[in-house]
Amino acid sequence: LLKSMSIPGQEAIYLCGFRKMGMSTKRKCFECLIAESAWWWFVLLSMRTLYVRYLNQQEKPSFALEVSQTDKERSTKHVLSRPNRANGSDLMKKIAILISGTGTNMQAIVDAQLPHEICGVISNNPNAAGLRFAESRDINTCVVNHRDYADRESFDEALGNAIAALQPDLVVLAGFMRILTAGLVTRFAGKMINIHPSLLPAFRGLDTHERAIEEGVKLHGCTVHFVTPNLDEGPIIAQAALCVRPNDTPQTLAERVLILEHEILSKTVSWVLDGHCTMVANRVTLDPSIIDDSFSFQR
Repeated sequence: LLKSMSIPGQEAIYLCGFRKMGMSTKRKCFECLIAESAWWWFVLLSMRTLYVRYLNQQEKPSFALEVSQTDKERSTKHVLSRPNRANGSDLMKKIAILISGTGTNMQAIVDAQLPHEICGVISNNPNAAGLRFAESRDINTCVVNHRDYADRESFDEALGNAIAALQPDLVVLAGFMRILTAGLVTRFAGKMINIHPSLLPAFRGLDTHERAIEEGVKLHGCTVHFVTPNLDEGPIIAQAALCVRPNDTPQTLAERVLILEHEILSKTVSWVLDGHCTMVANRVTLDPSIIDDSFSFQR
C-alpha cells in the first residue's frame, strides 16, 4: 500500500516498523508483498461492486411517457414499462373487465395496482356507475347495450367484437349480469374468469344470499372460476368463505361477502396472468406456492 503511494522502499520499511523490529530482509519483502496484494484485492472488489451496481441499474423499471392522441390539451399518462422476461415474453399483460353496475370488484382490481394494463372496461348498462370510476382513472370504457339488439346471439357477437378490439390476455367478469352464449365463451375459452357470490357448486345463478339464508347453510362465500358454456360450472380457481350469522339478512350477508370478493379477485387475476394458474382439459392446476392462498376463511 505504501509502495503504491510512491513512498521509497527504505522509508516504507521504516514506516511499517520493520527496521525498528529488526526483521530480516526476506520478512520485510514478504510483508510488502502482502500489503501490495491487499491493495490490488481492494481495487478488484471495488470494480466488482461498481459492475454489480451497473447491472442492477439496467434491471430497474423505467417510466415511458405516452401522449394521448385524442386529447388536444396535451393530457398525458405514465405507463410503467418493464424489461422482458428471459424467454422474451412481456411482463405486462392486458386485462378487459366487464361490469353491469357499481363495478366495485373492478375498482378492487384497479386499486390493487397489478403490474398489468387494464385495457378497457365494458358494460351492457350505459348508466353503470363503474364506468364513471373507470373514466376517472383514464381507463378506456365502452358500452354495448343489450337492449339495442334483437336477441342474445347478436348482442354477444357485438360484445365479443368489442372485447376482441382490446386484444386482452384475460377477460374478467366482475359483476357482469348477463348469461353468455356458448359461442362467446368458446371465443375466449381459457381467457375468461368470473367472480360468483357463493361457494360453488352451491347456489348457481342469482339471489345467492337469499337462498343461502333460506337453506340455513352455516358457510357462505364467493368463488372465482374459469368461464365455460354451462352457467357457473367452470373449474374453480379460488374461494373465500365466512360463517353465516344468526342475525344475517341478505343485505348484510352480501356486504360481508363482497369484502371477500375484493380480496380474492385481484390476486386470482394476477395468478392467471403470471402463469401460476392454468387450465388444461377443464382442470385447474395451481402453482404449489399459491395453493394455501387459494382458500380463505373468516368467522
